[in-house]
Amino acid sequence: MSNLYSLTQEAKELYKQLTDVDDETGELLNPDIFDLIVKNNAEIEAKADGYAAIKKMLDGEISLLDTEIKRLQAIKAQRVNSKDRLMKSLQDAMVVLQRAEIVSPLNKFKICKNGGKAKLTIDDGVEIPQEYMKIIYEADTEKIRNDLEQGIEIIGCKIEERGTHLRIS
Repeated sequence: MSNLYSLTQEAKELYKQLTDVDDETGELLNPDIFDLIVKNNAEIEAKADGYAAIKKMLDGEISLLDTEIKRLQAIKAQRVNSKDRLMKSLQDAMVVLQRAEIVSPLNKFKICKNGGKAKLTIDDGVEIPQEYMKIIYEADTEKIRNDLEQGIEIIGCKIEERGTHLRIS
């Protein structure tokens, strides 16, 4: 059996041959063309069935991978939490002991201030003065879509054609 590309090229050639007729008699130059087209179509259908089987197999593998990813992410989250608890416990002990630094033969531990800007908090319910407010404009895509559908032209905007996809049922 040929590959799908070859079968598709063969089908194109066969359909072209449907228009090849004898100028004198008006008969097809290749009288077996219809049988060849039926055979080609059957091969394409068999190839499509093979593709569907492979797709189902890949869907199963994808599902297994999703499950494994979730399992590994849960393990990672546990490890991150364990590490964070260890670091917090050590920092809490150093604070209780009023030690900003511990030096051991293998490591050096030091409580340091975080870098960057200090955290800003705004209390709930507080009215912020207008001078500290900013307005953010964003496109109203639903209004633009509705206007375009009504035939109103908007510079720089257009509704594009929907794409296509293959469904196997």
